[in-house]
Amino acid sequence: MKYKILITLIMAFIFIQLCFAGTKSFSIAGYQYVKSENKFHVIDQYNNSYSIDTNKVIVRLKNTKQNINDVLIKINAPTLKDVRGKFAGDFFEFQIPSKTNSIQLLKQFESSGYFDVCHFNVFGKLHAIEPDDTYYQNFLHWNLDKISMPNAWTKSTGSSSVKVAVIDVGTDYTHVDLVKNMWPGIGYDYLDGDNNPYPEYLTNSKNGHGTCVTGIICSDLNNNEGVSGIAGGWNLTKGVQFISLRAGEVFGMGQEEINNTAAVASIIYAVNNGAKVINCSWEVIPTEEMAFALNYAVNNKRVIVASTGNYTKESQNHVKYPASSPHTIAVGATILNDKRKTLNDGADITNWGSCYGTTIDVVAPGINIPTTDIEGQYGYSTGNYNPSFRGTSAAAPHVAALASLIASINPDLTFYEIRDIIRNNAAKVGGYTYVNNFNENMGYGRINANAALNATPLPLSINISGPTFLAGDNGTFTANAGGGTTPYTNYQWWYRNDGTIGMKAPPVGIWVYISHYEGQSIITYGPDFCFSLKCIVTDSNNKTAEDIHSVTVIDGLKKDISDPNDLNIPSSNNLKPNYPNPFNPTTTIQYNLSENSDVVLTIMDISGHIVKEWEFIGQDPGTYSILWDGRKNNGQELTSGMYIYQLKTSNFSDTQKMVYMK
Repeated sequence: MKYKILITLIMAFIFIQLCFAGTKSFSIAGYQYVKSENKFHVIDQYNNSYSIDTNKVIVRLKNTKQNINDVLIKINAPTLKDVRGKFAGDFFEFQIPSKTNSIQLLKQFESSGYFDVCHFNVFGKLHAIEPDDTYYQNFLHWNLDKISMPNAWTKSTGSSSVKVAVIDVGTDYTHVDLVKNMWPGIGYDYLDGDNNPYPEYLTNSKNGHGTCVTGIICSDLNNNEGVSGIAGGWNLTKGVQFISLRAGEVFGMGQEEINNTAAVASIIYAVNNGAKVINCSWEVIPTEEMAFALNYAVNNKRVIVASTGNYTKESQNHVKYPASSPHTIAVGATILNDKRKTLNDGADITNWGSCYGTTIDVVAPGINIPTTDIEGQYGYSTGNYNPSFRGTSAAAPHVAALASLIASINPDLTFYEIRDIIRNNAAKVGGYTYVNNFNENMGYGRINANAALNATPLPLSINISGPTFLAGDNGTFTANAGGGTTPYTNYQWWYRNDGTIGMKAPPVGIWVYISHYEGQSIITYGPDFCFSLKCIVTDSNNKTAEDIHSVTVIDGLKKDISDPNDLNIPSSNNLKPNYPNPFNPTTTIQYNLSENSDVVLTIMDISGHIVKEWEFIGQDPGTYSILWDGRKNNGQELTSGMYIYQLKTSNFSDTQKMVYMK
């Protein structure tokens, strides 16, 4: 009996192989399939080839109200495993049994007439790109492959609108591989007190530290020369701009020292001149002034990246300052096998290790890193490049560059948001045990640039679509929000009279809040005067974006205004009496803002209970009006009586009284 079963299985296997072996090219349900190198592929209209999984079929019923299992029974299909249930609307993915001729089954689906979609599952291609720089083409940039830069570069190679400050011993900003990405202002030398942060020329000193750090971040990328910077642009396109800040120098045969107060002044300079990321590949003793500078940077949504430090004798399980500060991203160094660099580990030179401990955030490659060097004899080498920069000083700029790429995609992200993206997408490698995703040797893991950029949300944006001309009728307007963190929690609509003067028209140029449209992304609106609509969307992280859409009402009486936005800014905050008062059923509440501020407008009954409240985040200076329909937060109508309304801003509060009469 067992021989009959074995023969049956062999014959079935031979049958399937013969079916596929004789198939060179076929078309099913609009898809063209070919067999090449004993594998099946699907071909698109441009003759591009993609691998397929002949064990998985994707289908959709023409009549989506039908039961998929009933249809499979009707067409005598074999028993199929439902892989993921109904997805993307009305599609199904089924696992085909191993003994089933997949091609014949797909043809069976097509000919049954029940399906408008049926095809094998397709494998897409990763668009990894490799630069033509000399060191990369000679396979010397192990560090870039390790952190998945070829795939990450498909998302961003750096934006010139993002600035990275390198606080160090100075940078050779005229280097052929750096000059393209130099900030036009260059930077500052806080030791000599001038605008030339070039490294000092000292006999027998190796002064290339800052140039090496800068090269890892933004040396020219894909320029057929030298090394590849992580955020260096592409060909003629600029990458992130570096600001060179000299706060230290080198003594003797390589003793590098950072001046604490010069470093503090450099951080303040970097923040005030728009640097989004600040690299600190050095350590100092904790001081009050340094703590102030770090806090100042984070409060201004800047990202400070610092190296954890190196040790040369006994192992040091604590992170050096400022990397140990909660206001920095602390970066340790790893070797080729994703282990933390330790003494006598046989990797690179063996007389150093990477400091570690409970305050480390992530790790990055830290040995044999090809990068730029001072051109000529005053760097680490006698050439223009250092093929083997090492230490946590080399690891930190990998993370600074990654932070700048994240900021290139979304410049609105805070220090904590960028830090968490880098942490949460780091690879748990090295054979260490990670408890709650953390290990004191590796922090949250070795950085993965591609995963981090994939996880970076686009900036919150909004666009109002709708008619730009109306003639006595209403228009439908849609607030199309994108990016940010979904779901979007609120939509707030305002209108403004753009120039019509009349008894029924509100004052020209004043934004009036349309309270009954709050929370709606689509509205219908059409007054008898030329107007603009403004919509403010709020996402799950309480970030906002706004758009203004202007409409010309053909029958409206227009008064020319050169720039409706160019209005006088009120000299002080003010809450005005509502009008009409008493009112039924609507009244207008108007207030002035003299500066940008969050605003809360609250209506209370005489017992102090809130009946209606509006909250606006980051309103610009100007005059605002809210047209209230006399309903509570829950939509119920008011009862007759006296009510109190209160305006609160960051530095102002005032109350007024109103009377509702039915």
